[in-house]
Amino acid sequence: MNNKITDFLQKQTCCTISCIDEDGNPYCFSCYFSFNPEEGTLCFKSSPESYHAILLTKYPNIAGTVLPDSLNKLNTRGLQFRGLLIDSQDQLAKNASSNYHFRHPLALGFKGEVYT
Repeated sequence: MNNKITDFLQKQTCCTISCIDEDGNPYCFSCYFSFNPEEGTLCFKSSPESYHAILLTKYPNIAGTVLPDSLNKLNTRGLQFRGLLIDSQDQLAKNASSNYHFRHPLALGFKGEVYT
């Protein structure tokens, strides 16, 4: 992965993820994320009962955007991505929870699962 992209992702904290619902309509949500540059994965935490988590387990194809935490309206930068939600038992997801909670330690106080 390009170093500029990796550096950008490591400096940001929020993203928007889009998926589809049961009728094939787009659905999106915003979340805090962490990026694992070694695996090239993005992780977020959510309640397994949330609507988006239910949708993602049924329809794992996703797309999303990452904007800088501090916007400069004269020099807009950002990143668009697409991917696939992977199973928590997948080798690429083995460090997801520790990676996410290292980046967002306050999230340890909240129930939920870390998704990759």
